[in-house]
Amino acid sequence: MADTEAVVRRYIDEAWNPPGNTLAIQGMMVTDDWVAWRPESEGGVVRGREAFAERFAAIPDAVPDLFQQVHELIAFGDRAIVRFTTTGTVEGKRMAFDGMWMLRVEGDKIAEEWVAYDTLHLAQQEGRVPADA
Repeated sequence: MADTEAVVRRYIDEAWNPPGNTLAIQGMMVTDDWVAWRPESEGGVVRGREAFAERFAAIPDAVPDLFQQVHELIAFGDRAIVRFTTTGTVEGKRMAFDGMWMLRVEGDKIAEEWVAYDTLHLAQQEGRVPADA
């Protein structure tokens, strides 16, 4: 059985940072039946390796300098909790927001993800919501 913390660190370090590795590495790092619950996804869920590839194919162009800064990573059994800050530039606007990520590992792959982050702060930075909302 793979070390959960090592699998999650590799996923973040090699798949998300830099995002140019998204398709080449992320697809190899998730199970065929991978599931992610994410606030920005339609219906809040993305299922399967193919949907994963579709969902993340646009990241390098949309946010070429995307970076996931890990502040804490706590692993236990097949699960890990990550407290992070995401930074990047979207349409010329610099953004930064904090979040929590829980992941479940199967072998040396990510099987499930639950992501929660400060969607209001992100929408304010993108100009979709007034800063004083």
